[in-house]
Amino acid sequence: MCFATSGPGATNLTTGIATAYLDSSPVVFLTCNVTEATLGKDAFQEVDITGIAMPITKATFLVRDASTIPAVMRQAFAVAASGRPGPVLIDFLKDVTFPSVEIEYEFVPWRENRGCAGMRELSRDHELKKPTPNQEDVDILLDMIAGAQRPFVICGGGVVLGRADREFKEFAEKVDAPVAISLMGGGGFSGSHPLTTGMIGMHGSKASNTACDECDLLIAVGCRFSDRVALNPGAFARQAKIVQIDIDRAEIDKNVLTDHHIIGSARRVLAMLNEKLPQYDHGDWKARILPLRAPSVAEESDHLTPQQVLETIRLQMPEDAIVATDVGQHQMWAIKYLHFQYPGQMLTSGGFGTMGFGLGPDGPPGEEGLPCYRGRVLPHELPRAGHGGPLPAAHHHRGVQQRYPGHGPPVAEPHLREALLRDHPGPGAGLREAGGGLRHPGLPGGNPGGHGAGPGPGPGGPGASGHRL
Repeated sequence: MCFATSGPGATNLTTGIATAYLDSSPVVFLTCNVTEATLGKDAFQEVDITGIAMPITKATFLVRDASTIPAVMRQAFAVAASGRPGPVLIDFLKDVTFPSVEIEYEFVPWRENRGCAGMRELSRDHELKKPTPNQEDVDILLDMIAGAQRPFVICGGGVVLGRADREFKEFAEKVDAPVAISLMGGGGFSGSHPLTTGMIGMHGSKASNTACDECDLLIAVGCRFSDRVALNPGAFARQAKIVQIDIDRAEIDKNVLTDHHIIGSARRVLAMLNEKLPQYDHGDWKARILPLRAPSVAEESDHLTPQQVLETIRLQMPEDAIVATDVGQHQMWAIKYLHFQYPGQMLTSGGFGTMGFGLGPDGPPGEEGLPCYRGRVLPHELPRAGHGGPLPAAHHHRGVQQRYPGHGPPVAEPHLREALLRDHPGPGAGLREAGGGLRHPGLPGGNPGGHGAGPGPGPGGPGASGHRL
C-alpha cells in the first residue's frame, strides 16, 4: 500500500503508479481529495487523480460515501492481485474522513470475502480467478516441441511473478533447450544453470541473440516481447515458430505475431506441459549455441571493468541476498553478471525505467545498522560513491532507525582490499588501482581528499585521490 495527500501529493504518485503498472506490481494507492461540495470547482489542491491514473491502473475508485469503504477496499485488493497483478487507486473525498462519520463494519476473513455483496458485484464484470489453460492448446505445443530440432526458450517476468521457477526449470531441462532471460525474468531461471545463455535483445548476449536468429521453435513464457527484446518485431525470429505463454490475453500478438499461444498463469501451463513432456536431447543444437556464452569469470587486466566489479560483489555476497538496482547501464551489468538464483532476488524497474528506483527497496536493519535481507548486508550497500555530506537519518517501515542510510566516511584502499578481496586474487590488481575515494559505511578511517571525510585521515593520507568508483 502507498498513501498520499490531496493535489500535488496525489500527482507525485503518478511515476510510482506507472512503475507498478509496467512491472505488474500489485500495489493499492490511497489518496485524498476535496469535499463533495467543492468537487469540480477547482478548489485548493483539487485534482482529478482518478482520471489521471486511469490509463496506468487496473482500476480506480472515488469514495463519496463512508459506508462503501469496506466494499471498496475488498474490491481494490482483489483486483490488484487477480489475473495479471497491477496497481489500483482509491481516492477519498474529505467528507468521508470527518471524525463525526461512523459506519458499521464487520470483519470478513479473506477466504470468505468473495461472498460479500460488493465482491459478487465485482465478479460479474471482472474475472477474479486466473484463467484456466486450454488442454488442446497445451497439446498443440507438445506436438510442436516434438517436431522441433532447435528449440529456444525465453524466461520472462511472468515466471517470477507467478513463482513458476521450479516448473520452468523442469520444463527447460526436459526440452533440453538453451534458455534466455529477460530483464524482469531475472531469478526465474538460475543465471548459473548450464542451459542459460544470458539476456536477449538490445543488451543480450551473443549466445541468446544467435539462438533467436537460428532456432526453429521459440517459446516465450511470461514475456511480452518489449522493444528491448524484439528490436525489430517484424524480423524477430522470423525463421521460427513462435509460441507465447501469458496470463494476459492483451499481450498476445501485441508486439510480435505468434504462431501459437496459451492463455494462463506460467505455473499452471508449465505444470500441464511437464505432465506429458518426455525427455529430449538436443546435443548438437546446444553445442552450437552454448559455447558462444561469455566467460563467467572476468579476465585480469590493468584497468577495472564492470564485470570485475560485479564479479567481486557476487563472490562476496550471500546466495540469498536481495539486489536492488537503479536504472541505467549498471542495471544491465547486474542482470548479466550477478547470476540471480530465485524469484524476487532482483528488484528493478524494467518496464518504466524509473530513475531513483534503487533508493526505495529496503529491508530490516542487520549488523552495522545497514539495510539487509535475512540479517545480511545488501549488495548495493557495499563500497560506493557518496554525496558531499551525510544524509538525514532514515527510518525503516518497521519503525527501526537506520544508523547508516547508505553513506559513511570514505575508506582508504587497504580497507577496500580487506572488505572485498580477501582470498580472491581475480580482479584485485585493478581494484587496487582505484584509489581512496571509495566508501564503505561503518568502516573506520577515511580519505580527507574525498567528500564527506570521516573524523580522521586513514591510510590514504592527506594526498590520497578523491576519485570514486
